[in-house]
Formats: sequence, C-alpha cells, structure tokens
Amino acid sequence: MEHSFVPLAKEYLEGFRRVSRRLLREEQFDCILAPANSGSIMYVLLRGLCHRENIFIPPAIIVPVFTRYKFPDGKELPFDNALAAEAVRPQLRAIDAPTITNVLFLDDEIGNGTAFSACWDVFRAAAGERIARTCTCTILAEENGFRSEYPLVGVQTRLAPFAKRPSPDVSGIIYHAFPEDPMCEFREAFGDRDIKEIIATILGMPIKALAGRKPILRYELLRAAERHPLYGKWRKSFD
Repeated sequence: MEHSFVPLAKEYLEGFRRVSRRLLREEQFDCILAPANSGSIMYVLLRGLCHRENIFIPPAIIVPVFTRYKFPDGKELPFDNALAAEAVRPQLRAIDAPTITNVLFLDDEIGNGTAFSACWDVFRAAAGERIARTCTCTILAEENGFRSEYPLVGVQTRLAPFAKRPSPDVSGIIYHAFPEDPMCEFREAFGDRDIKEIIATILGMPIKALAGRKPILRYELLRAAERHPLYGKWRKSFD
C-alpha cells in the first residue's frame, strides 16, 4: 500500500470515530446493517470504540452480497443476492425491537448505492414484516458522490459521512490505517488475498463467498487463521 495515504487514513479513522460517537449517543438504532467484507471491518472498528467509551452498540446484521464477481481471467461468475437472506435470518434473533424503525448502515464508502441497495433488499426479504412500513436508515460511510440510483420503497435514507473521497481515482483509503506487516505475513501463510478479506479475517470476522450462486458467510479462513501461531500478534496489532 502507498505509505503517503497513511496520514489521510488516520484522519478518516478519527472522523469515523467522531461521527459514530455522535450518532450512537444521539439516536437509538434497532440494528446495524453492514455488507461483508467492507462493512464487517467498519463494524469491528465501531464495536471497539463503543467498548472503550461504554456506548451501547446495536446488534449487527452482516450481509454477504456481491456487486460483481470475477475470476482472475476476467470471466464473470453468476450470483443471486436474494439467496443471501438465508445467511441473514438467524442474525435477526439478536434484534430486540419487535418492529424495526431505525437502522444504521455501515460501510467503508458509498457512491451510487449499489451495495447499500443490495443489502437492503436482502434485509427486507429476511426480516419481512418486522421492518416498519416507513423505516429510517442512516448511512455512515466515506461519501463518494452518493446518489441513490436504486430507489427503495419504504425507507428514508440520510447520509452521515465520516469523510469525503478526495479524488474519484482513489478508494479504500481507510484501510491504510492498518499496519502492513501483519498483512504481508498473512499472505505468506495463506496466499495472496483481497485486502478486505485479510483485514476482516484478522479482526475475527467471516468473509463472504459463493456456494454455487448463493452468497454465504464463510468461516474456514478465520478458523485457519486463528490456529496460526502469529494470529494473536496480528490481532493485537490491529487493535
């Protein structure tokens, strides 16, 4: 990763903490909605903040959705995000509210809202009538010219950005806040992987995968990483 982005990434991280702190102290959210793997990472960051500052954190619903999926040779693999509802339904038991009226959507960045719309469609399919006919969803992410190109029925969205992307050509800035050495060691142990898969795994989260055409949450890499003698060191370096 480019070291020149590290100071900016630290600014992003501080902005994320500041906006998160304000939102969770001012509002009562029924749950957090987050796409794997990017939203999973942001959720762990939020959870750490809440634990340190004794702030209540709502239960998280991690949604394994895909906006695209390609093999290294460029061939696209078909998937059906609607099938991800199966991975979401068991997580709904953690939500205390009988009717879901206020949701916090968490991701690293948001542009045209593709991932957000996919997550919401899966969430609605899984939760059904538990979601209020008019529900509010606050989007906490880096703002990248957000424009909802996928109008959703029954949900009122509002954006609470923790940063604004400095250039259309730059993405994933917040990931530069994580130390590079553990990720290099991870790749040596488990092969070259997407940076979000590596960070999510070191933070103790499952990663999204496809079982045929069905998006799922897969735990095999996490279990293997937890058995590695360096995992404790990696995890501590990310705290």
